[in-house]
Amino acid sequence: MNSPLFLGAGIFTPADPAHLELISPLFELADFFEISPEMMFTGDSSGRGLREHPLADLMADLGPIYGKPYVGHGLHFSLGDAAPGPRRQDWLQLLRRVDERFHCLWYTEHSGWTSCGGEHAVLPLPLPHSDEAAELCVTSLRQIQEVFPLAGVENSVFPFLLGDALGEYAFLQRILDQAEAWLLLDLHNLYTHALNFGVSCQDLLAQFKLDRVIEIHISGGSVSDPDWLNSCQTFRLDSHDGAVPEEVWSLLEQVMPLCPNLRGVVLERLHGTLSREEASAFFAEFARLKEMCDQRKNEMGTAEGAEGRRSKDI
Repeated sequence: MNSPLFLGAGIFTPADPAHLELISPLFELADFFEISPEMMFTGDSSGRGLREHPLADLMADLGPIYGKPYVGHGLHFSLGDAAPGPRRQDWLQLLRRVDERFHCLWYTEHSGWTSCGGEHAVLPLPLPHSDEAAELCVTSLRQIQEVFPLAGVENSVFPFLLGDALGEYAFLQRILDQAEAWLLLDLHNLYTHALNFGVSCQDLLAQFKLDRVIEIHISGGSVSDPDWLNSCQTFRLDSHDGAVPEEVWSLLEQVMPLCPNLRGVVLERLHGTLSREEASAFFAEFARLKEMCDQRKNEMGTAEGAEGRRSKDI
């Protein structure tokens, strides 16, 4: 990435009229919009029967109306699919159509897999930390890079692992290195992974090369229902349905200065989880994020100005 431009604070904009109406006061404040390809084009999780969502026109107009760019973030490309077959070509065609309509500055996918051998998962599932699994993901990323040259992977949250907790992040970094791809560092996912598997956030961060971070996500979550397991044990969920924990805000403050190629930070909230009563608190969260991002912009501007003055003196 040459001369990375830090856009600032972004907001996730799903193709959901009720949610868009609730968060519409943030459209002027946001520096960019994040969209999900799966919400712009509808069809089943197999990738068959894809068709344009009725709200695609509205979503495509949102950026030009407010003068804001888009970035893309997908869930069901299934990087680790061992036998993608015709489904893969359907999803690549979806990405091409997204590029035509939205001209996303970059595109990211979740780590793991959601489709394999005709079976389809609602949320990503983990892969073994093997050379074969890594190569599948690298091949998938290179296909995405043919559509979006700036392509990356998000650190997902899994209910179980096929390796150790630190190894999961080292495995993802290995994939990024081989594919020369970028990292979407989801700090709530990292926080959740640390809690659920009993490791420290600092040890997890140490597995990543932070100069490969192109985007950061922050969000909230919840705790699982104790009735889900016979042991009544609970675990944290990456459910995007609550306030951003203070621990995640602290991680953001710590990590942002360590990511020289960071392009933007997105506040996520899942559609259907935000009530009118909660909207003001959500707006306050975005204002907090915006302030942090604006401070980074000012610091970068000051540093660039100082560098320019030094060059002139020389």
